[in-house]
Amino acid sequence: MRVTAFAVSSLLGTAMVVATVFALGDEARPPASALVLVSVVVVWAVGLFSGIVIAGDWWDPATPDGSRDHRRFLVVAIVVAVLAAGLLGAQVATDAVSVGAASGSAVAGLGYIALNLAVATWVRRREEIARTRGIDEPEHGWIQVLTRHRADNVALWFAIVLVVGVGVAVLVDELLLLDAQRVLFPVSIAVSLAALVATIMCSTIAMNLYGPTRDLLGSDRERNRRIRRVVLGGRDIELSEEESELATAYAPLAAEATAWNLAQNVFLFTALLTQNIPRLAEPVPLGLSIVLVAAVAIAIPFSLRQVERARRYAATPAAA
Repeated sequence: MRVTAFAVSSLLGTAMVVATVFALGDEARPPASALVLVSVVVVWAVGLFSGIVIAGDWWDPATPDGSRDHRRFLVVAIVVAVLAAGLLGAQVATDAVSVGAASGSAVAGLGYIALNLAVATWVRRREEIARTRGIDEPEHGWIQVLTRHRADNVALWFAIVLVVGVGVAVLVDELLLLDAQRVLFPVSIAVSLAALVATIMCSTIAMNLYGPTRDLLGSDRERNRRIRRVVLGGRDIELSEEESELATAYAPLAAEATAWNLAQNVFLFTALLTQNIPRLAEPVPLGLSIVLVAAVAIAIPFSLRQVERARRYAATPAAA
């Protein structure tokens, strides 16, 4: 759920910034248009980072220290959002931007922040309820906790590169007086760069899981193939007592490694796909984009089924 919320939030924020560029059009010129875009990018950053921090495992609001840090973060976020709104209002006061354009940007930005805060709070509470309903932390629970913290880091760095990249792209577009239609190219490059950064981080995390897996299973290829078919493929294959113990220990590692491989592939496909968006009118980029979308559409459900099978196997009484 956190992954879906983060993906939708990133997409909506990017769309909001690009829509602002098109909405300004010839209505405002630098420095007014650039200042409006600065306000929108800042609001986007506040909303996106608020969602990441609140929904993530950065602190525990149930503890005194966590509650204090939570309040401090919200105060800082509100102050920054108010300053951005004030900068936007200053452009209206000087007649540099129309009331309609400023109002639209303000409503979209504040609505984006409110939506992120609401969704992040809901996701956090949903996960806390799910954890309280669990009886005991499984022996392999440390793996999920570790990868969850790493997922927060991936989301944070992706958001930083995305916001900075898109912000620089749209500001350069405005300051150089480029056509609004051409802003899609630098924005696509910024999104692609952020996706590549996330790809490298995900691949590094996945590779760190390969070592423990290799040490656990050893070099018996035939035995390892049977174990993988049972854990990831859900096959009904009879395993020996030793193989069952290995499968039990392997299941949580397999689930996390498969999930990180999926994240790596999705980010990589996103990086390749976004580079083609400004050139979709050409046959080769269009064909490549169709292939990439089809590959993602096949890879996501296939990998998610493998992750679910591995987690279900690790959670079964026989595997515990």
